[in-house]
Amino acid sequence: MNFTPRLFALLTFLILSCGTVLQAQTDKLHTVAEQLRAIDTRSKGNPSGDVPPSAQKLLPQLKAELREIIGRTINEHYSFFAGNSA
Repeated sequence: MNFTPRLFALLTFLILSCGTVLQAQTDKLHTVAEQLRAIDTRSKGNPSGDVPPSAQKLLPQLKAELREIIGRTINEHYSFFAGNSA
């Protein structure tokens, strides 16, 4: 089954959802997401539904940016509650 189009749609949704929290951090993330969305996954050169080589190069950047945003969001959330519980 070909999950690639759904994967890119989900990643785009997650990126845009996180974008409201850390706008300055998501500029790079938004750029990578747009580059991923621009990749044609339904071309004849990709009949198996595998992740295209051009997307494989961008996925580590996407993961690193998401990891940083999620880490900062969790840390800010934890710091807020830790400061209010004292």
